[in-house]
Amino acid sequence: MFNNFSHQITLKTMVAAILLLSMTSLSAAPKAPIEPINIDADNAKILEKEGKSIYTGNVVLVQGATKVTADKITVLSKNGKLSQIVAEGSPVTYQQANQPKAPDIKAEATLVEYYALEKRIVLLNNAKLTQGKNSFSGNRIEYNAISEVVTASQSKTGKERVRVTIQPDKKSGDTKLQLP
Repeated sequence: MFNNFSHQITLKTMVAAILLLSMTSLSAAPKAPIEPINIDADNAKILEKEGKSIYTGNVVLVQGATKVTADKITVLSKNGKLSQIVAEGSPVTYQQANQPKAPDIKAEATLVEYYALEKRIVLLNNAKLTQGKNSFSGNRIEYNAISEVVTASQSKTGKERVRVTIQPDKKSGDTKLQLP
């Protein structure tokens, strides 16, 4: 059994680790090493006056050890700074390779919204986050990096409830994730 504190830390750690699309690094402080972002898509449309770029058709975004696939990714900026990224797909998938001792982090949802200025990410519609055998799912998963608050909710119909599975560490019985 685990107490609420370790449960809360585990969920925060898990969601924080995936800040989808490695988007925190897209707007990270200069101290953080930033790797180039490579986007492959069937089509790209850049609307410079609107501060918008749209990538469609088998979109693959790779930055370092992070890979995102989507049907469509829209990048919005205000005054030359990233403001929002929206990824849509059936589903949008995310994979982040971790250190050798930690399992990869995977996530999926049909809609993912990242708000750069607010440091907030929202996974919508059949949202699921996994690391090894640990998982977190619901209709909506939201993480605010500033307040460090994770919220998850069921669908409006109430059919898809929030589900969390945390496997204990085999050696200690602890329920913390094995993040690097």
